[in-house]
Amino acid sequence: MDKQHKFSARVFLGAGIYGVVVLLPQYFLEEKLARDFPPPLTHPEHFYGFIGVALAWQFVLLIIARDVQRYRLLMLPAILEKLSFGVAVLVLYAQGRVAPFVAGAGMIDLVLAVLFVLAFRASRRVDISQRNPTFAMIRDVPATRSVERTAAPPGSRTVQEIFNATIAAGARPRRRSLSLD
Repeated sequence: MDKQHKFSARVFLGAGIYGVVVLLPQYFLEEKLARDFPPPLTHPEHFYGFIGVALAWQFVLLIIARDVQRYRLLMLPAILEKLSFGVAVLVLYAQGRVAPFVAGAGMIDLVLAVLFVLAFRASRRVDISQRNPTFAMIRDVPATRSVERTAAPPGSRTVQEIFNATIAAGARPRRRSLSLD
């Protein structure tokens, strides 16, 4: 793994671990959060739903960290996931609707979003031979080697000649369709 891919993998691994460590305990902190940040929850399904979806995304981040090139496109919705919380919390903080502690958590998500963008950019270039050994073999074939054609055995026909003979004999070509009709 090259230096750029290691950076990307470390960013997503760190973000995933951080997210699990921060989110998982919140399943057990509903009463404490209601005391520390009044008023108490009136719709706990929103709270637990948010925690569940956010926690699921942390496992997606851990999966991305395992193979950043393979799961590179998943980085785009991961960036959106971080921005959606970070921007929303900052807007709510500007309106005086959330505590500074929550705004700090939103800032962490915005920093992670920037790191995800950098990781996405860093993981874009890869030599295809690094991912598939077959391409490495093809790449290493000398360009001076020529391919020699061998003559067909006497009396053999090409596929086109067989097809033309079948049509000349009166057979209609069949069209195959992928439709379910």
